[in-house]
Amino acid sequence: FPVINYCGKTTMQGLFELLNASSACVCNDSGPLHIASMLSKKIYAFYGSTRPELTGPWGQARVYQTMDKCLGCLKRECPYSLECHMISPELVANDILEDLTTIS
Repeated sequence: FPVINYCGKTTMQGLFELLNASSACVCNDSGPLHIASMLSKKIYAFYGSTRPELTGPWGQARVYQTMDKCLGCLKRECPYSLECHMISPELVANDILEDLTTIS
C-alpha cells in the first residue's frame, strides 16, 4: 500500500481532500486524526500525554498507547525519556496490513 508523507505540505482544504481519498490515517492525537474520524476512515492513533477515552476519535480506531504512569499528564514535552512512549513500528504495520487486506 502506498504511503505518502504530506506533513506540513497541505492547506486545510487539501488535507480534507487527501484524507477523504485515503483508506486509512496513521496519526497522533491531532486535528487530522479527528478529521479522518469524521470522514469515517480507518484510524491508527498514537496517544502519549492525552487519554483516548477523553479525546479519542469517534467510531472505531486502533489506539496505540503505552501503559505508563505519565499518561494523561497533558504536558507538551516529556520531562522524562521518550522511551516509555515507544511503540513498535512492526506492530502498527502488521495491524494496517491485516485490516487493509481484509477491506480489499
